[in-house]
Amino acid sequence: MKINTKTLTVMSIAIMLVATFAASMVLAEDNVTNNTGSTNNTVLASATVDSLDTEINLELDESLNEDVSGTKVGWKKFQLWLTFNKEKKADKELELARYLLIQAKIAAQNGDQAAVDAAMTAHDKLMASIKARVNSIATSTSDIGIKRFNAMEQAIQVHEATVERLQNLIANGNLTEEQIAKIEARLNRTQRLVTQLTEIQAVKRENMITQIMAIKNLTREEAETALEDFTSSTLTKKDIVKKELAKKIVEKKDLVKKYDLAKKPSLADIKLKEQINAEAALKNISVKEVIAIDLKQKKAGVA
Repeated sequence: MKINTKTLTVMSIAIMLVATFAASMVLAEDNVTNNTGSTNNTVLASATVDSLDTEINLELDESLNEDVSGTKVGWKKFQLWLTFNKEKKADKELELARYLLIQAKIAAQNGDQAAVDAAMTAHDKLMASIKARVNSIATSTSDIGIKRFNAMEQAIQVHEATVERLQNLIANGNLTEEQIAKIEARLNRTQRLVTQLTEIQAVKRENMITQIMAIKNLTREEAETALEDFTSSTLTKKDIVKKELAKKIVEKKDLVKKYDLAKKPSLADIKLKEQINAEAALKNISVKEVIAIDLKQKKAGVA
């Protein structure tokens, strides 16, 4: 059959239109899949943060419920007087600072603004001392130097989270709005001091990584791993507990930052997170375990 030029042109255009339509449909499907995957990852991250929050808050609440008598505070101050190593002294000062936060919490629960101010003034004065001490500590890439650096970094991370937790507890306590506002204003000043200490430690971390890269001829990633994965058989049970708590705090911060979890979640995100939490309750397992099972099934191609 003879096909003229006009017919060929029309057929060619039709084929091109069909091909273009098919390609657009494939791209649209890919976009939906990618967007769904992105949403799922965000929701899984959000559920993980919720789970970490619960674990972290339980540990912080326990530390803020410790019985702190005047004798205990006095004994800690006496220990400080006998401690000369800078790292050890800063660590003991952070422990004393925690005692002062506990005193502030009790005073806040009793509606005693003057006692809150007194405890927080003593706390902030102590934080200024810790800040100067930590700033004066020279970094070292020796085993003991790395161990002390990690211990100090973890102690600072835990204390920062403790201040934040205290703010939340007071905000949700049985106080008047005026009392809460006054105490929160006081704690905001404290939070700024703690943040400054965290920033100093962050600069020291960069210096440590740079030194490890130069001395051991490692890439930045390898140096970071060497710093973070450092373990020691001399760690006490208390050190291990603090290390694990700090690890959870950092993991939570990283997830919040990576997935921008500070923004308001969509209804779909909320629904998916509720499903994850319901499955965890039904199977009597943790949210993390539900997420791990979900990811494993996705890799295996299970719907």
